[in-house]
Amino acid sequence: MHKVAYPALLVVLTCMSLVGASLHPPQVYDSGGEKVRQVLEALRTDSQAEPPPKKTYQLSQAQINAYLLEELSQQEESFVLSFSVLLGDGNFTTMIEVDFDQLRPAEQTTPWDLLRILFKGKQTLEVEGVLNVSQGRGNYHIQQAQFSGVKLPISLVHDILMSLGQIQPALLDPTSSFPMPYGIESVVISPDQVVIET
Repeated sequence: MHKVAYPALLVVLTCMSLVGASLHPPQVYDSGGEKVRQVLEALRTDSQAEPPPKKTYQLSQAQINAYLLEELSQQEESFVLSFSVLLGDGNFTTMIEVDFDQLRPAEQTTPWDLLRILFKGKQTLEVEGVLNVSQGRGNYHIQQAQFSGVKLPISLVHDILMSLGQIQPALLDPTSSFPMPYGIESVVISPDQVVIET
């Protein structure tokens, strides 16, 4: 799995995670996941060119979720059961379903360990946020979050996501800015679509 895939997807696709199909003549893909993988590779290759070409990419919500599902299914041991995004007007909601019965304790106590004491079985974390991109850096701002239907303080969500990142390093730290991969300069999120410019 690409190391930037989940953060980019979480924040750009999601993203959690980020990419799309070039706005050139359409190509035939076996799945949305395959399309995302091909575009990730194209972005990686283009970012190494001198000078990197300026391109525009778009990706649908269905393609993003197909990719996330395929990547998640390749992980042998994961307490994350599902990971999907719902694109909105300038924002997106990330939905993560976890099984606390599958969560193995970390070497140090984390907020997840404390939650394991209170929760059993399958629970869902929904995080709505906004991605801002400027001068090659991204900032992800959490607007609201719910844990199995209960609203959570945003500071607690930051702690949970950072703890998840210690266990599953592909997740991002929402408390600080991060470099955008592949020379991405602009990201526009709208219902059912992400448009990315390099």
